[in-house]
Amino acid sequence: MFFRKDIFEDKGVEVPTTFEELWDVCEKIDDPNGTRAIGLRGLRGSGMNIYTWTQFFRGFGGAFFQDFPNDMTPTINSPEAVKAVEFYAGLLQNFGPSDVAGYTNLDIQNAQMSGAIAITLDANVFGAIVEDANTSSTAGKWGYAMVPSGEGGQWPSIYSHIMCINNYSDAKEAAWLFIEWATSPEITLKRGLETGVPARKSTWESEEFIEKMRYIGDGTYTQVCMEALEKADASYRPVFENWNEMGDYIGIALQDVISSGSTDGAQKALDNAQAQIENMLKTKGYIN
Repeated sequence: MFFRKDIFEDKGVEVPTTFEELWDVCEKIDDPNGTRAIGLRGLRGSGMNIYTWTQFFRGFGGAFFQDFPNDMTPTINSPEAVKAVEFYAGLLQNFGPSDVAGYTNLDIQNAQMSGAIAITLDANVFGAIVEDANTSSTAGKWGYAMVPSGEGGQWPSIYSHIMCINNYSDAKEAAWLFIEWATSPEITLKRGLETGVPARKSTWESEEFIEKMRYIGDGTYTQVCMEALEKADASYRPVFENWNEMGDYIGIALQDVISSGSTDGAQKALDNAQAQIENMLKTKGYIN
């Protein structure tokens, strides 16, 4: 969670640790004519709005399936899912930029750097970007904290990038040697020092890295990232071949609710998504 330290101090609010506290803080700091309280991804997509919404879905106790991977019956129109959509959409409708329903990750970054929003929950890679004084008007004003929790616990988002070797490659050995080099401790440290986002735990714990990143949130950035790494759950989103298709259906429902200006249609939107996902899973042979 990124938050504007100066605005929090000026408004006399504490860093929220629960969803309820997050809503309360947004009410207190929101300025409809200036910096809006919060910005979150609104654009539909399994890797777009669903990437950040899942923190709330899981936090409210939601699950994507009855018993993944044993029972692939989807459960994305459950009371927990409806509550998560209503909360997420409600935050953005009440305290977010007017065009937030179409926000991508890049729009969130720009809103942070321009001073348009005071809070977001998104990828840690944003840290080095919003703290770059050459491009960000809010550099030095951001604080970093773990994402808030609900009755379902605390669910920091996870993501991964993968290097693969094509089965038809005629240079498999060279490709493997490159991957081995690119992911080595030495190169990972070098990359981490330049980007602020290393791929190895050893780099996160490196004194050289911690010292280099101290300018991001006075050292709190690396502390929070390491805490999130320990807390993160690999089942944040289900890993199966047709996840993107499933996530896109949910993402369409979420964006539709956000853009509607009301949360009244959350149940209907998720019911429609549930039906589409059930049909897809039946077609693919996951359920009968």
